[in-house]
Amino acid sequence: MKKYILILLFLTVSLFPRSDALIVGVGYYKNNIPSLWGVEKDVQNIQKLFKHLGVDHIQTLTDKQATLNGIREIFNRYINSPKNNPNNIFIFYYSGHGVQVYDIDGDEPDKKDEATALFDLALEDNQDVITGGLLLDDELYTILGKIKSKKILILDKCHSDSSHRGRVIRALPTTYSLSKEFWQKIKPKSNAKNALTNFVLFSATKANEEAEDSPFGGLFTNSIIDGILYKKADLNSDGTITVKELEQFCNHDISELATNINNKGYGGGLKGDFTPQFRPTEILNHSIASVFNIKKLTPKPKQSIEIVEEISPTDYLLEDLLDSLTSNDIMQLKLLFNKKVYREHERVRFKINSSFGGYLSIFIAYQDSYRLFMTNQKIEASKQYSFPNSFFARKHLVAKKPYGTTKIYAILSRIPLNIESYLSNNSLDKVREDLSLVNRFRKGVMMTYNNKGKPQREAEILGIGGVEFEVWEK
Repeated sequence: MKKYILILLFLTVSLFPRSDALIVGVGYYKNNIPSLWGVEKDVQNIQKLFKHLGVDHIQTLTDKQATLNGIREIFNRYINSPKNNPNNIFIFYYSGHGVQVYDIDGDEPDKKDEATALFDLALEDNQDVITGGLLLDDELYTILGKIKSKKILILDKCHSDSSHRGRVIRALPTTYSLSKEFWQKIKPKSNAKNALTNFVLFSATKANEEAEDSPFGGLFTNSIIDGILYKKADLNSDGTITVKELEQFCNHDISELATNINNKGYGGGLKGDFTPQFRPTEILNHSIASVFNIKKLTPKPKQSIEIVEEISPTDYLLEDLLDSLTSNDIMQLKLLFNKKVYREHERVRFKINSSFGGYLSIFIAYQDSYRLFMTNQKIEASKQYSFPNSFFARKHLVAKKPYGTTKIYAILSRIPLNIESYLSNNSLDKVREDLSLVNRFRKGVMMTYNNKGKPQREAEILGIGGVEFEVWEK
């Protein structure tokens, strides 16, 4: 039986292209290395993006987990697995500090190597000498050379273009040297000089630039999310986002993000003056869909999925689907005064406009629970409404814990629907209810119920709108 499973695993991986992602986020470091604000937010956002892109397996290492040996182990495990296949995709995302060190082996024109600072980065006492915890670009280059799959790197750190966030910079303050002992340890792992093939790099900066951090995450990661997940990088509105469009969008969006965060009083003087670099140039005209192989047209056999990996229902929670289905051309939600950051206990007001008439339900998604604010209010097409005034709602939406992101969702249905049972905070089987609601949204319908709780008829979903804001301590 064990032999059969291994054979089936090999055949499944060989015949059905798959994608694997390693997410590494280091916001808190050992050995008194300066911390970063937004790495945790980056990790949450990039997980959401990868799920939206249909990545088959996502592994995440943060802070204490993200040591040099821990990263090496994950890479080596992939290299030695059947998944290391030219038909597959391997994605590496990093959010944290970038480091420059003096080049030892003479392969850098600027005499500096770029590197990734991991949790266990260590410095000699009172010296600018690194003794461990650094993933040098030469070592990363060697590792990538052993990966046969298409390699996609997304690096939100300083000095990242050649390394295959007062304002907070994602770099340590000087150029470092490597101790002789550390160099002797990593030298055998840093010996490949051949050009990489089947390789794509999404880099936050040029080699001599510094990326910026914020409480909302890295500016670069936020731009990537806005561009792909919320489709803002479709600059010519043709329904396709190319790599070049995404690069152009990020270059423009980063400075806008910096200005907006500064205006809210959270930026500490962000400049947004760094330049994302996407490589190689020959992929600039390719679509993002083709780069990440977004198709999922061939379903994997059910049995092989069960053998290859366990799929957790929590990978398919309601927010992820609603974020992808929000239709701003049909249902628009906007916070009044365009305010996106609220202190705890402040009232939140917003306006609604829909291209269709129907029955409107509004609910809030906090971190892990929902609260229903309004159910089945009749609205007219193309008429603007404000919440709560237009509906004489008894409940005011008040910014509350947990701190961070809170989302407002509005669902417009053709006939009244019953959503309370799905969004109950007292549910003992929340995940199952989430999945049930997700499945109904995918079909574009929801069930209505009679007073005995039995299904009555289907209510067509006409539109879904959403908006989010940040909540911070008063």
